[in-house]
Amino acid sequence: MMVLILPLIAGAVYVASPGPVLVSTVRWGVRDGMRGGMSVQLGAFVGDLPYVALAVAGWHGVAAAVPAEVLTLGSAAVLILFGALAIRHPAPGPDATEATPRTPGVGRLVRRGFMEGVVLAATNPLSIAFWLSATAGSAGGHLGENIVLAVAAFFTGNLLCATLLSAGVSFVQRQTRPGFWTGMGRSCGLALIALGLGVAYSSI
Repeated sequence: MMVLILPLIAGAVYVASPGPVLVSTVRWGVRDGMRGGMSVQLGAFVGDLPYVALAVAGWHGVAAAVPAEVLTLGSAAVLILFGALAIRHPAPGPDATEATPRTPGVGRLVRRGFMEGVVLAATNPLSIAFWLSATAGSAGGHLGENIVLAVAAFFTGNLLCATLLSAGVSFVQRQTRPGFWTGMGRSCGLALIALGLGVAYSSI
C-alpha cells in the first residue's frame, strides 16, 4: 500500500513546489482561467515523460553524461525568454475590454501554455536529475517490479494537485479586477527572469 501512497503524495508535492512550472501555471491561469493553468501542467507532464521512460527502463545516470553547464545555461536562457515574453505580453484578464480584441483565441492560448509547460519541464535540470540521477536509480531498483505502479501513482498525485491548483488560480481570477492580473502577469515574468538568472549564476 505504501508503494502507492508515498508516490501519490510525492507527485502532489512535486507540482506544488515553487519553481518555473508553478509560476507559468499562475501566468497562464491569469490569461485563461483553469484551462490556461491546466494547459501548462499537462505540458509539464508531457515534458517529463521521456525522462520517466528512461528511468523506468533502467537508464539511470544518463544526466551525468551531459555537462552540467549545458543543462543550466540552456535552462536559464529558456526561463529568461519566457519571462521577457510574460512582461511584454502581460495577462489582460478576462474582462479587460480594451485588450480583449487583441488577445489570441482560447485554442491558441492553450496551445502556447501547453508548449511552455513542455519546454520548461524538459529543460529543467532539477527535473532531469530527479528522474535520471543515481539516487533515482537506487530507488527504482528498490521498488523492483512495483516501479510502474509507483510512477502511475506519482502522476496521479501530480494531476490531482495540478487540477486543484489550476482551479484555485481560476477562482481567484474571477474574484479580482483585470488590472490586478495584468500586474500579476508581469510579476510572473519577473519571477521567471529571476529564476533564470539564479540558474545561470549557479553554473558560474
